[in-house]
Amino acid sequence: MKSASPTSSKPSFGRLALGPESTPLEQVLQQGIAFLKANRCDQALVCFEQVIGMHNTHPMVHYFAGLAHYQLAQMNKAMDCLQTHLDLVPNDANAWGILASICVDQGHHLAAKHSYGQALLYQENNVDLLIQLGHTLQKLEDWPVALEVYQTVLRLDPMNVSAHHQIARVSQSLSQIETALLHFQLAIGLDDRSVALHFDLGLLWSTQAYYQLAYLQFKRCLMIDPKHHPSHYNCGLSQHKQQLWSEAIEHFDQALALHDPYPLCWLAKGQTLMEQKHWRLAQAMFERVLEVEPESFDALLNLGLAFKAQKRRDLAQQCFVRVLEADANHLLALNNLGLLCQEMGHLDLSLDCFEQCLTLDPSYLAACVNLAASHEKMGHYTKASEVLERGLLRICIESPVAVETITRLVMKAEALPTQLLKGLPKEWAIGQRNLGLIHLRQGNFDRGWPLYEYRFLSDGPAPPLSNFSKPVFRGFAANAPGGNSAKSGVHRVRKLLIWAEQGVGDEIMFGALLAEASQWAEQTLVQVDSRLVNLFARSYPHIEFVARSQSLDDTSIDAHIPMGSLCRFLRPNPASFAQQPSSYLKVDEVRLQSVQEHLSSGSQKLSHPQGLKRIGISWRSNNDTHGQQRSMSLHRLVKQLQSLNPSGVRLINLQYGAVQADIDECFEQTGIRIEQVQTVDNFQDLDGLACLIKACDEVVSVDNSTVHLAGALGQPVTALLPLSADWRWFIGQDRSGWYPSVRLLRQTCLDDWDSCWVK
Repeated sequence: MKSASPTSSKPSFGRLALGPESTPLEQVLQQGIAFLKANRCDQALVCFEQVIGMHNTHPMVHYFAGLAHYQLAQMNKAMDCLQTHLDLVPNDANAWGILASICVDQGHHLAAKHSYGQALLYQENNVDLLIQLGHTLQKLEDWPVALEVYQTVLRLDPMNVSAHHQIARVSQSLSQIETALLHFQLAIGLDDRSVALHFDLGLLWSTQAYYQLAYLQFKRCLMIDPKHHPSHYNCGLSQHKQQLWSEAIEHFDQALALHDPYPLCWLAKGQTLMEQKHWRLAQAMFERVLEVEPESFDALLNLGLAFKAQKRRDLAQQCFVRVLEADANHLLALNNLGLLCQEMGHLDLSLDCFEQCLTLDPSYLAACVNLAASHEKMGHYTKASEVLERGLLRICIESPVAVETITRLVMKAEALPTQLLKGLPKEWAIGQRNLGLIHLRQGNFDRGWPLYEYRFLSDGPAPPLSNFSKPVFRGFAANAPGGNSAKSGVHRVRKLLIWAEQGVGDEIMFGALLAEASQWAEQTLVQVDSRLVNLFARSYPHIEFVARSQSLDDTSIDAHIPMGSLCRFLRPNPASFAQQPSSYLKVDEVRLQSVQEHLSSGSQKLSHPQGLKRIGISWRSNNDTHGQQRSMSLHRLVKQLQSLNPSGVRLINLQYGAVQADIDECFEQTGIRIEQVQTVDNFQDLDGLACLIKACDEVVSVDNSTVHLAGALGQPVTALLPLSADWRWFIGQDRSGWYPSVRLLRQTCLDDWDSCWVK
């Protein structure tokens, strides 16, 4: 957010009259002054040059000549004339002040500071000169001396609005926020109609992350001046920070209607459009910036991100490379290029980019987190842990109080004050979570589960834990090894809310723990995806289930716990997975019979031999982050299943989403027609999908929600996993700890699905 700069003083013409005309020289001088007053500066200079020719040491002519040159923007000549005048009349405070103003306009702030100082030698109590000196000291970032100057002004004029205003700004620069707020309020009390005052106070609130207060302050500016485009722009930024995307866009559009061109606003609007995943519209905004500012690094970087989101990777790469061609050490460009390489599977190149970032700036935690992620994708878990721990240790050393406080609150599952996170990079929480996932993958549950709690901070400073007025339930792990309060005799809470906070697959996986968790309370209420409500309600009749989209009055509950936090108490070590049920979800038997009949009739239509094995298949993951890594082509999967079942097999589609093109291509490649049950929508109708899975003899799937649903139903499942599989499948196991019926086949080489079947 941009602040309005203090304006420099302009020369005064208040002393242009010299008295009665007595000589030809004085007459010419007076004529020049008259021309100067009429803004006919060229003619004035002709007169002044005549006077100088007649009387080179005249005490005032060089002064007036300097003013004329100043008005004509001939700054060097103006400075020469004024300096000549001051050599003749060194005690002319007004001339010193004008010379200082010219120096400010020229960006010569040290010279301006000297000139204002000279003027104040002769007019030490001149408030205007003191204010201008203060502005110059601010330009020089000499905050303590600037503060002294403005305090001197207040001693001379306690009601001086400008002094209060500038003390507020200087105090903000010195991180003296309370003092800054006090002087802003004093200044506004003296002049409530000043747009500049309200605007700068809005900027202060923004820097302190009080975005709603900032927004109200900028709105006050607009009440005074509805056409103040910087206030519309900053209203948009404040709304953006509060994730009010539509409101932000509205303000950006109003700013653009008032001011054009406006590259900063185009850039901000583009970034907001990207938050809404309007990639093409965002792209257009960044391209407009580049039309006006072709070398704008911010626009190029954001344009690259917009292309990356659209899978236009070559164009994204060109944007990042353009920045690096201009600045080979540009950290953001290097980091984003590394992320692009990571996404494209060029992991060695991504390592190079992130390592170069850390060579340039060892404290750049984003590159550290991304470097660890690349190592993790390559199966280098020990290296990934080392990289993360090194980066996180640096943050602990730099911000020990914040880190210790946040860690303590996270471990207690308590809500976090927003201000605690302000000084820490967002990647700090992401790094903690990722380190926890590596420990979980390796079976180090003592370290893994506590760090898993950082998942709530990895997307921003306002975790869902803070959305409830009732406390977080902390389990009974200390009282019973399995977390079973009934066994330990611990008093149960009256009503416990367990709420889902991840994807459908996670809800199904953690759903295995609901029977045990329900023993913690007299009544248990569970929020899940609306598509799972019937399935879960049928499977756990003693538990109440509601859709997670349904708003709840939390006054009816006594405590709450996120579903993903159940494991911390109920699966505290690998041995505790012995309690995992072999199956726990139950299908609708009537509907199951209908699906089975549909498949039987389909078998007759297709002239399949009796008793041919039915294998349900799923080959794609739509996960935003890991979907490409987990997915494979359908025809490749079918060819493998053909080779394993030479006597024939029936393949049933369990894949959700748009699949017809894949199925048609597979038929062209293999001659095998994948069967589809049209009465079941594999994405929306999970109750129907469960019946379809149950009607199969076996399921073969990549890592997606189909594996979880089939495993929870107790169906035999073969899960095909990438080289670096998700943490939940652990390391080196060929059977799932979560689902006893799930067999795990893992890649042994990156992106080589054939290697899964070697055993």
